[in-house]
Amino acid sequence: YLDYLIENATRLEATDTLKTYLVEERNRARNLTKVSSPERVDFYCRLMRVSGRLNSDGLAVFLRESELDEAQLARVWEEFKPYQARLLEKTPRGKPGHAHVVEHFHHMETNLRLRYPALNQEALPENVLRVTRYWTPSRSNDDPKFYTHLLGIDGTSVWISTVWIHTRNEITRVSLPDLIERTYPIDFFPTSHAVITPNKVFLHQTTRSDEITGFQSVVGQLDPVTGQLSKQAVPLSDGMSKAGEKFYLSYSKPGLSALFLYDPIHGKTRVLTSSRRHPPQNQLDRVPPYNFKVVEGLRREPWVLASSPTHRAYVIQEEAGEWKLAEESRVLGCIGGESGTLLFLNGSVIRFVHLERDEIWMAPDQPGQWGWKWPDSKHLSIDFRENELFFLNRDLTGQYRLRWFRKEGPAEGVDIPLRFEFPEPLRERWKQAPGDRLLGLGGWQEIMNPEKIERSLSMNVCREGILFPTRGGFWLIPNADLEAARAEFEKH
Repeated sequence: YLDYLIENATRLEATDTLKTYLVEERNRARNLTKVSSPERVDFYCRLMRVSGRLNSDGLAVFLRESELDEAQLARVWEEFKPYQARLLEKTPRGKPGHAHVVEHFHHMETNLRLRYPALNQEALPENVLRVTRYWTPSRSNDDPKFYTHLLGIDGTSVWISTVWIHTRNEITRVSLPDLIERTYPIDFFPTSHAVITPNKVFLHQTTRSDEITGFQSVVGQLDPVTGQLSKQAVPLSDGMSKAGEKFYLSYSKPGLSALFLYDPIHGKTRVLTSSRRHPPQNQLDRVPPYNFKVVEGLRREPWVLASSPTHRAYVIQEEAGEWKLAEESRVLGCIGGESGTLLFLNGSVIRFVHLERDEIWMAPDQPGQWGWKWPDSKHLSIDFRENELFFLNRDLTGQYRLRWFRKEGPAEGVDIPLRFEFPEPLRERWKQAPGDRLLGLGGWQEIMNPEKIERSLSMNVCREGILFPTRGGFWLIPNADLEAARAEFEKH
């Protein structure tokens, strides 16, 4: 925040005295977080030696911010590993809290290894798939002050929302795999993913209206041919989705959850369920607030996943009455795609549904439809396309790996190490650009070196390849590169 104030001091009409004060405060804040006195190192080493519980906050800050010399690092590492093993032994797989402990230790150790390469004795793989294609808005040549957000993927195109700081917003359609872009300047800021149809792109926005009415929601309909944007006011909501031929709006906040049927032609909505509706008309009206996600189920039925507290999937009904369960097991998550829907069931079971197909693709204790074996490594992201399943993993050294399962392929899948190599022309252009720290871009150094930062990439699989969105655009592995890498790594 202080970086942001200093950077905008002139625009904010700050006096020289205030500018000097801000710089001094920033330097003081940086110095406070970097203190690594012998007493502080002794305290945290002793804490790890005697503690029988996860001291996540203070320890995580110490490991992330302290600058340790070689001797201090050796002492910390010597205490950290037994402390990690002891707590993981106390909370084995299947016991409550196991995932929480694993997640915290993964972040702590990854950060240490990234900042102190001397801890990494493992040799990095020599044979890797080099990811060299990166898209960023063409206008960024002249203006480095922006950030992007992936709205959705439409067959062979990617839709991106770009915010140019202090200037304007725009939507960009990027064709794959050639990365040709068309830009639509709009006075609209989508706050959730888009719903993309052959003729329209539906954008959803929730903004603060004024101090009296609070927040308001608007749906924008963008015509990709003409570039015209029409707007409709809708009930307060935080997301929009489509299943079959129907559109839905959802709202999930503390104290209230609701699901609406939306008619985009006439701009009308109708309540399907609400935690505040009295008398209740279905079982979702009678329970605490949910988070909703709408997907297409079997025979393109509209299904809604209602998360905490029950994690159940229901078939949406427009009439009053109980909604039937779409799946008997608890559903912990789901991914909708062009070829169907993946459901993540209790017990790490992955179920695929589409039209008349209903298949178990993977489970820890059974081979599933294609005999695929659940990978042991911790996954960051899962996605799929027709009869193919992808896991994105990252080890503690920062190395990304793609685990690719294909129908009639190896049961263990194909393991492909990735190396992200930022295009040299862009590297030269942006290596000095500061980015916008307040909005989380963190400078272009973060985007150019994804293996060397704590924040991990996510993955989106589409017809033309695999995307890895960032705050400045996205990485792309085209299908041709994927197939060549698969052929090479299947030999090993």
